[in-house]
Amino acid sequence: MEEERRKQIALFKYALIAPVLQKNVQVQMQYFREVTQKDYEVPHGGRRRFKAATLKSWLRLYRQYGFDGLLPKSRADKGQPRKINLSMAEAIEAVVQQYPTLSASAIYRLLISEGKLHATQLTEGTLRKYMKDKGLKDKTPPLPRKKFEKAHINDLWIADCMHGPYIHCGKKKRKVFLIAIVDDHCRVIVGGRFFFHENSISLEIVLKEAIRRFGLPKVLYCDNGSLFSSAHLQLACAGLGVALVHSRPYDSPSRGKIERFFRTVRQKFLPFVDIPELKDIQQLNSHFGRWLNHEYHKQLHHGINTKPMDRLMEALKDTPIKRVSEAQLDRAFEFTLYRKVGKIKHLGERFHRNYINLLLSMRYHYFRFAIFWQWKQKWSLA
Repeated sequence: MEEERRKQIALFKYALIAPVLQKNVQVQMQYFREVTQKDYEVPHGGRRRFKAATLKSWLRLYRQYGFDGLLPKSRADKGQPRKINLSMAEAIEAVVQQYPTLSASAIYRLLISEGKLHATQLTEGTLRKYMKDKGLKDKTPPLPRKKFEKAHINDLWIADCMHGPYIHCGKKKRKVFLIAIVDDHCRVIVGGRFFFHENSISLEIVLKEAIRRFGLPKVLYCDNGSLFSSAHLQLACAGLGVALVHSRPYDSPSRGKIERFFRTVRQKFLPFVDIPELKDIQQLNSHFGRWLNHEYHKQLHHGINTKPMDRLMEALKDTPIKRVSEAQLDRAFEFTLYRKVGKIKHLGERFHRNYINLLLSMRYHYFRFAIFWQWKQKWSLA
């Protein structure tokens, strides 16, 4: 404990026993009982209530050792973390060396997910203080980065997901997630919507809306999270001719443009939304759409020194837009499962006995279902 804090606590103790020392009370025990009935704001300790035995011990210490007797004792292991043992310290330093740009919060989650640390052992705040005291982040300066920008629209789209607030959903409150995609050249948010679920279906809705409005991108750049590394997204991008590129693990600065947009959402959109009064997520998305169209896209963006919508309209004059039909778009995002026909009535469909033991390839979309089967490399509609 710092010396100044120790003195403040000792002065607080002295103030409570001073009336007894100065003989300003007639009955010592009566005064102590009155003190025990009140709550006191202790320096660096919050509000507390004390027992008479505690006050007596302070009085005895003062009479025996003077003011120094009221000073809190210093820890014998001052400067050494009590909750972080040697193995935990080695694991923390190893992660910091492996991921030098990782924040303390991300390191804490990573250690827990890998089983090297349990949440009951120490808190995120303790880990952050340990890293600061040991100067671990000072030893690993961030990697130098160069500013870059694609020459045309749809050359590069950057996608990510932001954790949003809790809103009403029926009688309960549920957390929402904002999935958004920004065009690297013009900074227009080509797709963005709040969802209750952070899954591939939510991402598909946003990506398909973006492709319908702005055409196909050449590259879709995102992180390595499960939302963006699913086989379903990889197959969909491959079917559409879009290169799916992932950033290095825990390298948020490489997605700085979308991260900066999320900061703008937190600073300039969410504070002006009356979250408790929202009736449903559709109302939140309506507010978000109006904010994008009437404010964000039509205000000066300092990264490009112009308005995102103005740059988009200028770029459209000499940039061809590659589009796909709705059928092609749906086909790219279809799921495929393989099943073997085991009886005449299978999966709600009736088959001729000649088709038993044949392999079915089932293609379906999240809002409609179609079955196809394969036999001798030929496809037939069931």
